[in-house]
Amino acid sequence: PCLWGVLLSANASDRLGGLGLWIIIGCGVGAWLMRGAGCTWNDITDRDIDAAVTRTASRPLPSGQVTLRGALIWMCLQSLIAFAILLTFNGSAIALGIFSLTLVCVYPFAKRFTWWPQVFLGLAFNWGALLAWTAHHGSLSWAAVALYSGGIAWTLFYDTIYAHQDREDDALIGVKSTARLFGNNTGSWLIRFEAVTALALTAAIVLALGPMALSGSPGPLICALAGVLAMTLHLGRQRRILDINDADICLQLFRSNRDSGLIFAGLLCDISVPQPFSGRILLVDEPEGTEAKTTQGQRDSAAGLSPVAVDHPGFEKRYQVFSDSPRAARGLLQPALLDSLLAIADDLDVAAVRCGFSEGRFL
Repeated sequence: PCLWGVLLSANASDRLGGLGLWIIIGCGVGAWLMRGAGCTWNDITDRDIDAAVTRTASRPLPSGQVTLRGALIWMCLQSLIAFAILLTFNGSAIALGIFSLTLVCVYPFAKRFTWWPQVFLGLAFNWGALLAWTAHHGSLSWAAVALYSGGIAWTLFYDTIYAHQDREDDALIGVKSTARLFGNNTGSWLIRFEAVTALALTAAIVLALGPMALSGSPGPLICALAGVLAMTLHLGRQRRILDINDADICLQLFRSNRDSGLIFAGLLCDISVPQPFSGRILLVDEPEGTEAKTTQGQRDSAAGLSPVAVDHPGFEKRYQVFSDSPRAARGLLQPALLDSLLAIADDLDVAAVRCGFSEGRFL
């Protein structure tokens, strides 16, 4: 989910950059640490239940290999290192990271009071999609929320399969799960989770990459949607070969969801690192509420070029931007460069500015 968040944001802004690379590394290490801390916390809270379940009785705490004090120290150490990494992100991402601890703390107890503990796992496990998006994008958006929702539905899919391993033991000790709730109707519920996953991820992609597609760069949108299709086919294959009464198959299919998530992330990764821009950019003076300075000839010079949406409100009030490579141009035209171009245009009092680039450099 962390990879999904940062790579989708990178495609939406058309830049990954050093920040994006650090978010991938930081989230990767942080997720590994917090997964360890979360698993430790889960083992602490479930130590009595684990001792009563055949498959989990050999875990470190119920088997006596690790003391409760040692487990608490280990959990705190992992959490502190992860927190140090979190502090390198922006304020909004830090706040999201701190809030996620609530979900991590609640999840182990969910199986005691609801038949849907997998929802709580999904809320906690996929939080990285929101955090990584925010760390890269600067703020939350509906695209990130849709991505998060798709991750939750995906978690319901694979963790229901996982829970069928312990269905009988869970019934004996009173632990609740979607596997026990669905029983022989698991297949039909998995179809629903699969569909919601696909729809939510599609919504996230359209919200994030739709504007870019409308401006003349549909490639990222098409490639990302292909990732959703490939992931959905992978989930469908799991559902078709699932035997809820075969614990080995359940575990094998559960583990294969690592591939499901990487299929989607891989297709996002393939388009998130643009090449240095080579091409033309035309800035045309179009002030709001006043008579434009542009002549018909200058308008005609934009023929064959596509509009480029830039993230700079002050600039967009004055100029329309066109390019023969709109997606790459959008990645190039960052606020600092736009400020410089705006100053040049104002100083010269010109109606249009034409820029040529080769490998990301002015000609």
